[in-house]
Amino acid sequence: MVTTVVYIISVLVIVFVILRHIHKLYPKDPIKKEQKVNIYQDGIYNRTATVTGLSRDRLVIYDALPLPVHYRGKFYSIGYTSDGVTLLFLGRKRLYFLARMAELIRKIVHAPEYLDNTPDEDEKTETKPGEEAEDEL
Repeated sequence: MVTTVVYIISVLVIVFVILRHIHKLYPKDPIKKEQKVNIYQDGIYNRTATVTGLSRDRLVIYDALPLPVHYRGKFYSIGYTSDGVTLLFLGRKRLYFLARMAELIRKIVHAPEYLDNTPDEDEKTETKPGEEAEDEL
């Protein structure tokens, strides 16, 4: 009995460790400006759109529609709207099943966000401390 419990716990620990590091094997395909992305809404294909703007918390398509981004993986991004809709952004359609599996694994083992997929903030929005003080006077 004790041996069985030890065996089951050791198998669970090994599976957890494997799932925790499996994200290193995912393909690298970050979403960039001027790239076409496939958008899935609640698991159903919605459209292919061109990304015209990126920031840390949103993705802009068609120069007018900002969509929320809450997590950036190596090859996909995911966002949740205020009304509970889940948006999945993919560069290639054929990676849809892998993205669903990666999202499930991320929720189970809390995989880290892929920081190389986070865009640099636009240079236009950055202000230097000296400029703010001059504007206030």
